[in-house]
Amino acid sequence: MRKNFIILHFFLCFVMTLKGQENIRKIGLTGSMVGQNLVDEYISINEYNGVSFAYGLKWEDRDCSRLTGILFSFNKIADMANGNTSAEVMDFTLSWWYVYNLVHLKLWERPFRFDIGPGGEIDVLTRQQRIAQKNMAASHASVIAADFFARLLYSLSRRFSVDSELAVALLSVTSRPASKNTSEKKNNPFGFTHPFNMLHGRFSIGLDVVITKSLYAQIGYSARIWGIFTVDDFRFLQDRLNLEIGYRF
Repeated sequence: MRKNFIILHFFLCFVMTLKGQENIRKIGLTGSMVGQNLVDEYISINEYNGVSFAYGLKWEDRDCSRLTGILFSFNKIADMANGNTSAEVMDFTLSWWYVYNLVHLKLWERPFRFDIGPGGEIDVLTRQQRIAQKNMAASHASVIAADFFARLLYSLSRRFSVDSELAVALLSVTSRPASKNTSEKKNNPFGFTHPFNMLHGRFSIGLDVVITKSLYAQIGYSARIWGIFTVDDFRFLQDRLNLEIGYRF
C-alpha cells in the first residue's frame, strides 16, 4: 500500500509539473535573487507550507554559476499552493520542475538571460563558453538534483510515516550508475547520469546517491543545505545513502 502510494505520488507530481509549465514560466524561472550575482549568495525558504527548511548554494566558480544558476524563486512558486495543491505534492512539484528545467530544457546548451532582481541581467554566454562548460554544468545539475531529491523523498517518508527502509529502497531503485560506454564516459567524466531519466523513456528519477567531497572539489563548488533534517537524520542519510552532507547551525 505504501509503495503504491509513493509511485502514484511520483506520477501525479510529474503530470502536475508538465501541466503547470506555462504558469511557472509566467512567474519567471528565476524570480528574485539575493544580491546582484549568484556568487556567494543564497536562496532560502523558511516555513514553506509549514515545513521549515532552507536551500542554499555557494558557487565558487563565476562562469559555472552563470551556466548552472538556473534557480528560480521558490517562494513565488510556493505561492501557487493556494488550496488547489497540497503542500506535499507542491514539494515534489518544485523538485520535478527544477530538474525538468535543468535537463529537459537544457538551458546550458543555448544562450539565455534571466533577471537576478534589481541588479539587472547576467550576460549571455558565447557558444564557445557553453560548449566548454556543458559537461561541467551537467555534473552540477546531477549533484544538485540528487541532493534535492534525496532530502525531499526522505522528508516525504517522515511526513507520511512511510517506513524509512522503503524510502531508502526506493532511492536505490530509482538511481543507476553511469554507463560504461566510452563515449558517455568522455562526456561525463565524473560518472554521473542525468537526474531525469524519464525523458529517455525510463520511469526513473535517476538519483545519483553517491556524492563525495572529492567530487565537490572536482566540479568546483560547494553546496550546503540547512534545516530540513536533524543531525541524526543527516547521519542516517550518510549511513544509508553514502551521502557526504555538510550541515551548519
